[in-house]
Amino acid sequence: MNLAAGKTSPRGEGLIAVDIGNTAIKWTADSSDDASRRVIRRLSIDDTNWVSQFLDAVDQHRRGRPAELRVASVNAKALENLRKELHQQGNAIALRLIRGNDCPMETRVRYPDRLGIDRLLAAWRASRLTPGYWVAVVDAGSAITVDCVNPQGIFLGGSILPGISLQLESLGRGTDALGVALDLGDVGNATGQHASTPLASDWVLPGTDTLSAIHAGVWLGTAAAIVGLVRETHRRVAGDDDSGESNRRLFLTGGDAASLSPLIELPHQLHENLVIEALLDDGLNAVAPKIRQH
Repeated sequence: MNLAAGKTSPRGEGLIAVDIGNTAIKWTADSSDDASRRVIRRLSIDDTNWVSQFLDAVDQHRRGRPAELRVASVNAKALENLRKELHQQGNAIALRLIRGNDCPMETRVRYPDRLGIDRLLAAWRASRLTPGYWVAVVDAGSAITVDCVNPQGIFLGGSILPGISLQLESLGRGTDALGVALDLGDVGNATGQHASTPLASDWVLPGTDTLSAIHAGVWLGTAAAIVGLVRETHRRVAGDDDSGESNRRLFLTGGDAASLSPLIELPHQLHENLVIEALLDDGLNAVAPKIRQH
């Protein structure tokens, strides 16, 4: 079946796309073309029962029929826990682990085998959606990555900085008074979850109390860093100033993308689950062998 760039094709009900990150697992069995309408489910992997809860949801979906989990994972321990539970339960579920060589994207990085599969898949999917442009992909999760793809669809690398939750957690851990303020504000209390989104009134400068000052520094500072990295990366790789916005497309994805979106003062597209979109894209060379877990 020939598909237009970036399109997904209808699939059987047995396919489930699974994105295992550093702090959460996200999945969907909805392969419709309209990504904005897909139901994406999420569980924190800090919950000791996350594997059984996930497999219960899979069982409810498949209703006794065979299923295939198409998995992208950056968390080796979580992946191993899932594999062990599948083996113990003897479910008729195939696990297809997607690796770098399953993604048809050329890279120009020093250590291709160390490139996170989430970064590669998100960049490939964004490039598929906007062929012929410079593409910047910001993945705002536990860490924030700002990656670059050239108009030929080649992944050139990028930048990594701490995510919102890590920044808040670091402030809470490293400073006594700020830690108290964060606990009182019920954010950044070392939970490992995505940061609670502050009210719009907290996104102001100067902050008029400790908590609003922290929000200003972390949220507005992160947004400014992202804008700066996108522009400077484009200037260096494309060889022009930011008049190059006309031939660049910027994508925001990840758990904190929707909260950061209003703060990013560059034209951009919000795709909160680019990795899931990539897993459902029929352009993916899904040739990794199935691992039957029974």
